[in-house]
Amino acid sequence: MVDLQKVETGFKKLVESINKNPKAKDILKSWLKGYYGRVHNFQIGEKEFHIVFKPDGAEFGSGLYPAPDLTLKVDPDAWNDMISGKAKPIGRGSLLDQGKLMIYGAGNEIAYFTKLAIAVGVIPLG
Repeated sequence: MVDLQKVETGFKKLVESINKNPKAKDILKSWLKGYYGRVHNFQIGEKEFHIVFKPDGAEFGSGLYPAPDLTLKVDPDAWNDMISGKAKPIGRGSLLDQGKLMIYGAGNEIAYFTKLAIAVGVIPLG
């Protein structure tokens, strides 16, 4: 069983790590060139929160942001399976295909989120 509080804590740690890591800030500057920022909403089970990515750092927020660029809605167990590499997010037989993952908005931005998480070494698992 996934501990949703641990997932949320993991996201907070991810944001803190992004804000302290020069390589992550370089990724943000490159990604957000010409933009004020980008917003990603996360609905993992009953937990709802968002991250605002800006060229100079990131901010964690509770609840859903009213006008996000991307929203991921996912079953908690599916989240852990996806993040740990046990399940594919998209493609035939994937979590998306099974209805356990919904992607709304700019799905291409998932690559930047992943790149940031890898750069700082923080994977928000439950």
